[in-house]
Amino acid sequence: MSGDDRHLEPLHAVLDRVSCAVPRLATATVGVVGGRPGAAPMTPAATEALRTIVSRAARWVLGSVDDRAEQAGISEAGLLDPGDHGLTGPLLSQACTDICQRTWKALVAQATPEEGALLLERTARYLAAGSLLVEHVLTCSRSAEEGEAHPEAGRQQLLARLLNGDRRPAPGIPVAATYAVLVVPARHPAATASVAARHDWLAAEQPGCVIVLVPVDGPDRRAEGRVRARHAYRILSPEQPAGLALPATVEDIPAAVTEAREAVATLRRLGRHEPGLLQLDDVLLEAVLCRAPELAARLAGRLRPVTMRDPYLLDTLTAFLDSDCERRELARQLFIHPNTLNHRLRRVSELTGLSLTNAGDLCLLKASLTAWRVTSGADSVSAGRQPVSRAS
Repeated sequence: MSGDDRHLEPLHAVLDRVSCAVPRLATATVGVVGGRPGAAPMTPAATEALRTIVSRAARWVLGSVDDRAEQAGISEAGLLDPGDHGLTGPLLSQACTDICQRTWKALVAQATPEEGALLLERTARYLAAGSLLVEHVLTCSRSAEEGEAHPEAGRQQLLARLLNGDRRPAPGIPVAATYAVLVVPARHPAATASVAARHDWLAAEQPGCVIVLVPVDGPDRRAEGRVRARHAYRILSPEQPAGLALPATVEDIPAAVTEAREAVATLRRLGRHEPGLLQLDDVLLEAVLCRAPELAARLAGRLRPVTMRDPYLLDTLTAFLDSDCERRELARQLFIHPNTLNHRLRRVSELTGLSLTNAGDLCLLKASLTAWRVTSGADSVSAGRQPVSRAS
């Protein structure tokens, strides 16, 4: 321990004692502020929220005279979070003023002469921190009032923050636990964004599309996110498929937007236009192959002998793979004799050199069929994958 640290030990001792007394001081402040003449009774939730805020405020102003750690800024420390409990700016300002005064009185009352001398040297720092705290409360209060007067400005501010993974609320607008992210192609983005706004969804206009954030707060967020996304898709009624991503947290939203964009871009490369709501996982292999055209062409080449010999063979192979290799049921659906089906599949195996009874060869055939669709731009759903939702 350095000489300076030993010199400040008495100061640290009184700070630690008062820090332990913060819950009691906060309760006293809440009692005074909540019981002021003419004040409306606070709900239990509001009382607890106020107690939490003034406790944080007390520890923050104590930190202004404590040299053991660097003090965080008010916003970074997350001191003020009134939430939806009806805690107004004037009430919070009065509470913060009271807790600052009460905490300083506790410091002075508990300090020994040696501790008091060290406190006296730091009086100006403490007073400056208290003034900064109260000023911050009043500024936030004015911003909230402006947000209520201009809700659209607040919505756009929140949207910009969420798209950067920042969960700080905008004035007067709460933040959900997470959001379902939709990238919706639109000929007229402004009109689509307007529809989204009428349903209290956040919407960012982009060239040729709209990014829509639908709030999700339930315990099973992925399941609820899918339900809410389907509902939003039906309301927005786009003429083309849209991309969906379900971030676990607000901080994951930027990556989710990229993921949903990639799903839409893949569908466009494939020439897919049927309405539906798809996640990147629904077209993941296609997305990989679109980014590796040389590999896609090589895979698709495995089917070239089949496509050149007989178009019925490729159709039969596609139906076979889509049916999970159920030959008897597939023959019935195709209105052909089982022997005819077996003959066609045997020809596919001979032409490709791949066995339809070997798991590894079947995987390669499925990948080759997907690559053929990618390279030919076939307008069809990839084998074994279905959209999350159909617009029907």
